[in-house]
Amino acid sequence: MEMEIGDERDYGVDETIFVAVGTSVEKSKKTLFWAVQSFAGKKICLLHVHQPANVVALMDRNPAVTELKEDVGKVVQELERKKVHDLLDQYHLMLAKKGVQADGVWIDMDNIQMGIVEIIAQCNIKWLVMGAAADEYYSKKLAVLKSNKAIYVDHNAPHSCHICFVCKGCLIYTRYIC
Repeated sequence: MEMEIGDERDYGVDETIFVAVGTSVEKSKKTLFWAVQSFAGKKICLLHVHQPANVVALMDRNPAVTELKEDVGKVVQELERKKVHDLLDQYHLMLAKKGVQADGVWIDMDNIQMGIVEIIAQCNIKWLVMGAAADEYYSKKLAVLKSNKAIYVDHNAPHSCHICFVCKGCLIYTRYIC
């Protein structure tokens, strides 16, 4: 079950592990399975920030086509929404094969890291698992965050959120609740 941010839902945030997933299922898979394994028995909720297409930028700025812009904008918005649902469905299917059920929450935002922080704040998330770096940066000595997204979330997420940063299925860094 997915929910766009802003919908009313009680996630039971104290018992739920939110896992940030991207548009590449292959790249997010190890982080997701690390969370499932490390927090066995806890409720999982997929967290996704969707970067919507900028319809206005794609279209002619002629005021005579305003109505057409609105119609095309609605169609594009619906296609974008379907894209998000299809992506989250891929994650749900992958988890279902492992016997794990998950909810999902997502937001449309141009800036992914700001979107993650926004969802954390709006949903009062207490536990988050996300990537620490691109897999190519992983080494056994990796002990710091390499991803600009991870660094931003670490510095800007509410201090009430415990965050585990993972790379290639290995815990790299943990931000504890203050």
